[in-house]
Amino acid sequence: MTRSRLATIAGLIFVTVYFAAVLILADALSPMHWAVQFAYFVVAGIAWVWPVLLLIKWAVKQPV
Repeated sequence: MTRSRLATIAGLIFVTVYFAAVLILADALSPMHWAVQFAYFVVAGIAWVWPVLLLIKWAVKQPV
């Protein structure tokens, strides 16, 4: 299996699990102040980028 195919599968699994966890935690935060919810969604909306970026960098790296 090629790196890009593996990265695609891993990325889809990660994003699915990550967003499910974000939404479950968001339900727990729903009674809180809107500013807390806003800060949570800003952080949660950006935090997934770094793991996916590392996965993409790994996928395009040339094997030695």
